[in-house]
Amino acid sequence: MTLPEIRERIAPVRLAGQHQLPVPVALAELFPLGGLPTGWSVGVSGVGSWSLVAALAGALVEDHRWAAFVGAEEFGLVAASEVGLPLDRVLLVEHPEPQQWATVMAVLVEAVSVLCINPSHPIGQRDARRLIARAREQQTVLVHLDGGRAWPVPLDLSLWVEAGTWEGLGQGSGYLCSRKLTVEAQGRRSMAMARRRVVSLPDVDGHMLKAGC
Repeated sequence: MTLPEIRERIAPVRLAGQHQLPVPVALAELFPLGGLPTGWSVGVSGVGSWSLVAALAGALVEDHRWAAFVGAEEFGLVAASEVGLPLDRVLLVEHPEPQQWATVMAVLVEAVSVLCINPSHPIGQRDARRLIARAREQQTVLVHLDGGRAWPVPLDLSLWVEAGTWEGLGQGSGYLCSRKLTVEAQGRRSMAMARRRVVSLPDVDGHMLKAGC
């Protein structure tokens, strides 16, 4: 399937007038007004960060929205589905060639509501600013899987993740069922003051639970 065909197939399910996307309840206090504003650029880094992205994207693509992961060949689909990411509304795109990167992103940002990128090369100022402007126009959230290291302009929000202890094992019995993640959020404007939460991912139903502060 070509990129224009993907855009044509997915674009009709976008929601016009959407200005804030839902996030997992356990993370709501990390975001302004309890949700993620559309058009924002969010960097995620740290141990366990891709697990957090899977849970976050699962909430962001509710109501028939779509997500795309670019350059994330190591992204675990089985684990992502277990924390609520609907795989039937996810596109996986391999690393585009550097000279084609901006073109591929321009197509995808019009086709999905959540665009998760893991660039294999530094992104130029011009390409970055064009993509930001297009994402705001299309109300698409940009998630930087590399924490924004390849991005030349400031992000709206950065999430740092620290994986903690696993739960589920007893004295020589049981199995790993969830682990605690410490998530810290800080960004610009209303997010200038750092916020920190501890969550468990996943619970028995595959959801994220608030574990403490």
